[in-house]
Amino acid sequence: MFIQQVMNGLTIGGVYALVAIGYTLVYGVLGMINFAHGSIYTLGAYFAWTAVARLGFSLPLAFLFSLACSVLVGVIVERTGYYPLRQATVENQIICIFGLSIVLDNLIMLIWGTVPKSFPSDIVPDWVSVGVAKFSPMQAIILLLTLVILLVLYLLVYKTKTGLAMRAIALNPEAASLMGINIGRLRLQTFILSAMLAAASGTMIGAYYKIISYNLGLSTVIKAFVVSILGGIGNISGAVVGGLVLGQIEGLGAAYVSTGYKDAFAFVVMILVLMLRPNGLLGTFTREKV
Repeated sequence: MFIQQVMNGLTIGGVYALVAIGYTLVYGVLGMINFAHGSIYTLGAYFAWTAVARLGFSLPLAFLFSLACSVLVGVIVERTGYYPLRQATVENQIICIFGLSIVLDNLIMLIWGTVPKSFPSDIVPDWVSVGVAKFSPMQAIILLLTLVILLVLYLLVYKTKTGLAMRAIALNPEAASLMGINIGRLRLQTFILSAMLAAASGTMIGAYYKIISYNLGLSTVIKAFVVSILGGIGNISGAVVGGLVLGQIEGLGAAYVSTGYKDAFAFVVMILVLMLRPNGLLGTFTREKV
């Protein structure tokens, strides 16, 4: 059971990490929490379900279809929820994006309804036995895909000029603008990247559990926010570590304590981190002089 729960924890933790990185990117570049992230996560799962169940796509093509649609959603959200209010107060921006999230949630219910949707059972092979443990091939797919996405993201953020510009904006937007960086374009690109991470996570979770519902993203995004706090808000490496840690805590806690308390573990972890290490596991304390 221990080995199987570790695999389950790695699978879910990897998804948490991808969602949390999407949070972290938007927070780092735009300086605020993206409340529509959960809606885009859910839309990604529904786009993939539509591609598989209605259009007859294979799972890899459905994954690409979901990413393509998420790019369009990301552009719409950024252009309608953030760009018009880029000079407004933070409070007005939060209210606007929160309202946009509600609009997206209601569009999901309007288009696909409130009845849960099931992925075709033959999209991935059934569980296979390895010794005394049972594993799903989808777990291996999710772990491999998560590693590939994290590698590509690392190369983009730390090895390209676009990533350097993103980090410059996160550090000091005014100075970055004076150096000739197009802040508006970089913010749009960051939001698109965040939307693609959310859609990829939603697609993987939908294919893993083979069932989705209109409120799919609510609990996952809350936990991803906890992951961001656990790893250190604004820290990409911290989001990865925090996601894997929370995934293991949930998996082992559900197996050896109770599945009924699985969702409560995330909040217990968040409270402990805020009490013992407010800056997160990999976060650093920055003294600001005035």
